Amino acid sequence: MTVGNLIKSVGALVCGLAVGMCVNMALIQLNMTVLYPMPAGVDMNDPVAFAAFI
Repeated sequence: MTVGNLIKSVGALVCGLAVGMCVNMALIQLNMTVLYPMPAGVDMNDPVAFAAFI
């Protein structure tokens, strides 16, 4: 393996991880906003209200 191929492989790994993290964040946001939105008035900073929602 040459140095150029090694750099390409490491770059592809880093880009793949970045794209994977972005897709994961997008799916989590989609789940929270479109598929299962929080009821009106639920404060995510209030543990009691959040536990009641779950």
